[in-house]
Amino acid sequence: MDNQHDPFLDPSPPPRVASWRETAAGILALAPALFIGQLGWVGMKVTDTALLGHVGTHALAAASLSDLWTMASGVLIQGRVLGIFVGNAVGAAKAGTAPWQLAGEWLQVSVAVLGVISCFVMGLWAATGPVLRLTRADAALIPDASYFSLVLLACIPARVLFSQLQQYLSAQRIVKPAAAVALVGLAANLLLGYLLVLGVPTGPSRFGGYGFPACPIVTSAVEWLQLLALAGLFCLCLGYGRQGWPQAVGWCGVSPAFVTKSRVREYLKLYVPAALSIASDFWRMSAVGAFAASLSTLDLAVFTASYRVMWISLVLTGSLTGGVGIKVAQALGASRPHDARRCVVAGLGLACVALAAVAALILAAPRPLAAIFSSDASVLDAFVRARLGLCLATISMNLAVVLEGLLMATGRTRAVLLAGLVGSWAGQVPAVALLVVYWRRSLGAVYYGVAVGYALLCAILALALSRLDWDLLVAEALARANGGEVCRGTAEAPREAQGAQAATVEPRRAPARGAEGGGEEAAPANPFPSPSAASYRGLESSPLARSARSADDGLRSRRPDGARREVAA
Repeated sequence: MDNQHDPFLDPSPPPRVASWRETAAGILALAPALFIGQLGWVGMKVTDTALLGHVGTHALAAASLSDLWTMASGVLIQGRVLGIFVGNAVGAAKAGTAPWQLAGEWLQVSVAVLGVISCFVMGLWAATGPVLRLTRADAALIPDASYFSLVLLACIPARVLFSQLQQYLSAQRIVKPAAAVALVGLAANLLLGYLLVLGVPTGPSRFGGYGFPACPIVTSAVEWLQLLALAGLFCLCLGYGRQGWPQAVGWCGVSPAFVTKSRVREYLKLYVPAALSIASDFWRMSAVGAFAASLSTLDLAVFTASYRVMWISLVLTGSLTGGVGIKVAQALGASRPHDARRCVVAGLGLACVALAAVAALILAAPRPLAAIFSSDASVLDAFVRARLGLCLATISMNLAVVLEGLLMATGRTRAVLLAGLVGSWAGQVPAVALLVVYWRRSLGAVYYGVAVGYALLCAILALALSRLDWDLLVAEALARANGGEVCRGTAEAPREAQGAQAATVEPRRAPARGAEGGGEEAAPANPFPSPSAASYRGLESSPLARSARSADDGLRSRRPDGARREVAA
């Protein structure tokens, strides 16, 4: 009798925990499209560098000088936390505890917040010329560097909107559209850049191209085209992401009523630490690069080439971490802490396998890797001599980024920031300085110092991951999934509205294998016909309230023959 299922106490059986194979397969199914999307953006940066290098040394130096300021300030709009909110909302919607439209509402909150931050960043980019003059940079490069920044300033709105829309889609496991747009954008940037920057050197239509002035124009135009393709073609025409968009509210689902103070505050609680963490990482690597530049011109060239190797490997591990983040956010929103924890462990294991392959490649073939970026024999020989330190620095850097991504997927962005500050400024930078000054002035000392700092960061992040309270994470995810207010009980819905929805709404549960197997999936029909989330804000997440409603639903749904249909609590 004790082993029988009692509908009075538990009206629905507990959800099945996904197996290790299903979890790993789900991550690997998402990773390729995420990899292509990240590779497209990196490829555009590499293409611009290559085109300007063919224009001339002055053009490349001016663009690099511009990047020093624009990249240092542009990190303020790179805190990618929207996927956490949308993933929590989607997971809760699949579990039947929140309306689908909250995903679109959080997108509008994110765009509103980043719109304000983007205005500030655009002002910083517009001041590139005066800022560079204060740094005593080469006066001959400042006018072109300022022009480069001013033209790229025009693509900041497109870059922000594209990034937010990409996160909105990928958090729903819709990852192929952004990957396709990234590939098309990379091809367009290469083709248009070659024709307009370098020109056509031979043939009847021969012309010399427009040189340096055309490069930032091409980049800005391509970024706007990418946004139009993703938003216009895939979202508006083909209907991707329509499942989570508000219906019959405001103008085409857009309403300022969604951007409330409580939501903005909840969003900033995650965004500000994430953006500052990225900024700290960028500034730390700039300090490490300054130590490498102080050694010799050859060491600086080798360090620059090796950093590109690190960056390419980050694209590989970043795609795995992105897949884990999507599944973790949905699992927490669906109140499945065991699945979320299993995703973290499986993702860490897959990342370690990928890093083992990267380490073997660096140790076994350092010269072919260096030959991708330079044909100078002295650079190749120095790359070979420093391969052990480079391998340690690359592996520790990637592992730290993976652990940061896993911790950030749970919403612990403040912990990531604090760990990064300690690992960077109390570990890595002092370690590089001590080894270069007191051990030996070589590139190997720089690499070993970088590895020491990242090892300290990995230890701190691993400790933070091991001490996570997964039940608390679920409660926080449910609060975000329901607009950031539900768990506080600050917005009570009328009793009549609650009773009407309890009697008429029967949410669809996603199939167990489809929900956990991974890969891009078609969104189920919206089980919440009401366009407003207000009626859900009275559904507090206290265990006592949920148990009472569950027992009541179980009583009302019992049939004469003893059968019972599931009703969402």
